[in-house]
Amino acid sequence: EACSRSATSICVFARAGGKRLLFGAPAGVGNEIASAELARLDGLFLYSLRPEDIEGLDEVRNLSWQAGRPGPLSVSGPSGISTVIDGLNRAYEVSDALIFVEDGAPAGGFDAALLETGHEVMEDSVVFYTGDLKVEATVGMNDRLSYRVDYRDVDENWHTLVIQPCGAPDIAR
Repeated sequence: EACSRSATSICVFARAGGKRLLFGAPAGVGNEIASAELARLDGLFLYSLRPEDIEGLDEVRNLSWQAGRPGPLSVSGPSGISTVIDGLNRAYEVSDALIFVEDGAPAGGFDAALLETGHEVMEDSVVFYTGDLKVEATVGMNDRLSYRVDYRDVDENWHTLVIQPCGAPDIAR
């Protein structure tokens, strides 16, 4: 389902292969997805490190933690994503500690606040795989990524979802 209010940024929340995946993190995304769904996210996939694609990253981090995410959230994206993740986690260290002490431990515990780098995509590659769900990233010339999601449903039928934001590279359908 779409989770962006903007026509210039794309955000897709997908339930596939028994997993919950979020593609894109535009501003306001935290208000578009139910808290229970945010708490159960299995992965976040960014298209680029441009502001319109990551302005909601801190919202997802903080709201999913407060909603009870049980551990660090894996974030995949283009080259440079690990620097962004490290910086964001460091920026919230004191705030996280204060929340923990003053308001009590969120359902997921202290370490669940963290984001972690899933895959820093520098070439076309598989960035998430569970056997019945595979996410592949395709790298473009302008730092943008497209994603292909192949998943098996409960009837053992395979389906494909291609997510290609404006300016992102073509990906095999």
